Amino acid sequence: MKPNRSTMPRAQRLRVACVTTYDARDVNQWSGLGYYIGKTLERHVGDVTYIGTLRDPSTICDRIVRKAYHTFARSDYSVERTERVGKAYAREVESRMSGNTFDVIVALGTIPVAYMTSDVPLIVYADATFASMIGYYYTRLSKASIVDGHRMERTAYQRAARLVFASEWAAESAMRTYGIPSERVFVLPFGPNVTDIPSRRELKKGVGDPLRLLFVGKDWERKGGSIAYAVLRRLNDHGVRAALYIVGCDPSEVKGDPRVVVEPYLDKSNTRDAEVLRGLFTSADFFIFPTQQECFGVVICEAFAHGLPVLTNKTGGPSSIVAHEQNGFLAEKNSVDEYVAFILGHLDRKRHQRLRDEARHAYEMTFNWETTGKRMHRIICDALS
Repeated sequence: MKPNRSTMPRAQRLRVACVTTYDARDVNQWSGLGYYIGKTLERHVGDVTYIGTLRDPSTICDRIVRKAYHTFARSDYSVERTERVGKAYAREVESRMSGNTFDVIVALGTIPVAYMTSDVPLIVYADATFASMIGYYYTRLSKASIVDGHRMERTAYQRAARLVFASEWAAESAMRTYGIPSERVFVLPFGPNVTDIPSRRELKKGVGDPLRLLFVGKDWERKGGSIAYAVLRRLNDHGVRAALYIVGCDPSEVKGDPRVVVEPYLDKSNTRDAEVLRGLFTSADFFIFPTQQECFGVVICEAFAHGLPVLTNKTGGPSSIVAHEQNGFLAEKNSVDEYVAFILGHLDRKRHQRLRDEARHAYEMTFNWETTGKRMHRIICDALS
């Protein structure tokens, strides 16, 4: 995909304000999602003005309050969820929009737009709701911040013309917790954060010897790296010659194990690193991702694009992305035995190839930016009508 080229006639292109707290033009921010979403809007929706890198409105007093909560209440205080900070963000966004005419605002999250007063139609595109994060990512959040967070989220959702979420998991949370009517809620998955997608004929056939497991993640513990390593050891105990390839971190527990190959850091914007990563995806037999918390998991889309079956935990976004026993496997949390049993049951060439074909089909039909862009265009046009 060449993301800068428009697929819409110039006369039909909408004027879009893409709002983020960070710089969406930087591919290294938010796992590159802001960058790819922005390019998708440019290609399929209209002329995009990026409003991001917002000033931090927090004060010394805010930092003192945060420290006090941490020290005395053993809880976290979210300054960015307070109404005062939310309104400061909203004022800056509206100030930077002034003097321009926009047809629609597309906000990647609720924080910078919840308290806006502009009458320009708002589309919120996110991978989670605040409610879905409580007790999941946010395990120590103070009661005050929970109240602030729900207020901000509800205010943004009530103002938005459409709410677009990357997974059923997030969409269901919006409807269940905030009472948003289903006709205003849409599910629109993200695509892969890579551009060099192999053709079907370039994809690997059959199972290698050794069997190659690929793990990608910066946070070894949260992404379930220890579980992936346990699966490797158990497979070898079963007489299966297997190897684990790790990208994004350098865990101490695997050091000295000849069955493990580590690439601590690969920069997708670097040609050499991108080629190495592509080779790891195309040569692997299974993508193993036993994540503990995950709102979506863009790396799953990247695995699908390479025809790679995904083994992950039944949690968060992945639970509604991976089709159980069709293009991968959803294990009950941290069940090494389940992962191993599934792999052992799919070493047969035909059974494994079916998984590969379904994984690639999922990418081609759903988890790609071209499909996302076309559907986003329809959602926005429907909202404006």
